[in-house]
Amino acid sequence: MEQHGAEIVDPVSLLPLDDLLDAASAPSSYKLYLNEYLESLGDDAPYRSVEELAASNLYGCPDAASLREAAEAEPEPDLRESEEYLRAIGGKVALRDAVEQTMVANDVDVLLYPTRARTPPEIGKDMERIRLNYPVGPTAGLPSISVPAGFTEDEYLPVGLELLGLEFAEPLLIETAYAYEQATLRRQAPDGFGPLPADAPDVPYPDFSYEIATEGCSDSS
Repeated sequence: MEQHGAEIVDPVSLLPLDDLLDAASAPSSYKLYLNEYLESLGDDAPYRSVEELAASNLYGCPDAASLREAAEAEPEPDLRESEEYLRAIGGKVALRDAVEQTMVANDVDVLLYPTRARTPPEIGKDMERIRLNYPVGPTAGLPSISVPAGFTEDEYLPVGLELLGLEFAEPLLIETAYAYEQATLRRQAPDGFGPLPADAPDVPYPDFSYEIATEGCSDSS
């Protein structure tokens, strides 16, 4: 990007990032909040409760255990007025302040970092319950965009870069992401998913369905 006119500042340190993210993590009454959302969709919504959603089997194995456990669980308390929740709101403000101060101190318009901390797992494999991505943007309430950055050498799995900007920097992020994609041409369409033809395309995997994807899911998935 430097040869295309970008000024690179490296390194830029946002520390302690894990501590900032952990402090901004709010407790969740998962079943209560999801039920509120589903009920807000109105009578035409296909599912009105966690129980109905869990019974549908229209989800992948990594979500099976938590969704089915939520469906069977007793109603949860509303934690939105709890001390822990209010402390997490303060943590989000602290994270946002840290990001903005870091960008101003280093005189940068965009922060660039890996989209995910690890490569994607194979279909059907259990996903490790670790921090797979860096949710700085949504946690801090700042705009971000992810772009393809190429593939790993050993397994040839896709990796991405995330660009984060200050408040209302969406136009700059879109322009920067587009410039990066055009300059690097790192994106490669996977087999079976090339450019769409003018007429209706054939489905690459016509036998695939959510039902097949969840076959064999156990409550311990």
